[in-house]
Amino acid sequence: MIEAPSPSRPLQGGRTAAGHPPAQWVRVYHREPGRTPDGTTPRSWGPVGRFDPRPDGHDGPHEHPNGPTVHYSGDTLPVALTEAFRSAPVWSVCPAWRAALLIATTEALQDHGPDGAVALGAPADLGHRPDYTRASTQAWARAILADLPVGAVAGARYHSARQPDGENVVLWNRQPIAVLGALGAEDVALHDEAAWPWVLVAAHRLGASVERIPITDCARHQGDA
Repeated sequence: MIEAPSPSRPLQGGRTAAGHPPAQWVRVYHREPGRTPDGTTPRSWGPVGRFDPRPDGHDGPHEHPNGPTVHYSGDTLPVALTEAFRSAPVWSVCPAWRAALLIATTEALQDHGPDGAVALGAPADLGHRPDYTRASTQAWARAILADLPVGAVAGARYHSARQPDGENVVLWNRQPIAVLGALGAEDVALHDEAAWPWVLVAAHRLGASVERIPITDCARHQGDA
């Protein structure tokens, strides 16, 4: 892993991207009472993912009760899956792993595509280079929220680091709306037969294997992750 160049403050320039199309986005998440009880609830624990703007504490991720919160989604289920499981060689899927179909936002988003990144003073591959450390992309998110180079934005839109044709949205301090759609419901377990074939295909494309496990064997359920 390598560090993305640090933002030159204060940030100026940049571009905005529309919250849609597509109107519908998919969130893959692990249902946990108090943290992520459903597909629309933003997460206050972090920083963890790319472009997560929470302060980076010396003791690792932790709760930020006063915000900001984050909510991640992808433009397809395979994209959301690969962002959730990242580079894990084995995807251990317990019944708490779920997919939610959402309308993320119609508000303006910071554009982290190649042109938008360059206009912001960042490298063109800021949004999609897979070997940039998450911490170095988080520094850009914090700078954007502090400096507002294109004005107030709901979050950022960027290309998937693992699915070249895919896009992701991270919302900051926003909650999306759940919708009914192609999955048959607004929120389904990945164990469900409507979603499981997509899990197998997405993992295969990344060279990962997949296993169904009981919730009692899940590290997250046991509080270990």
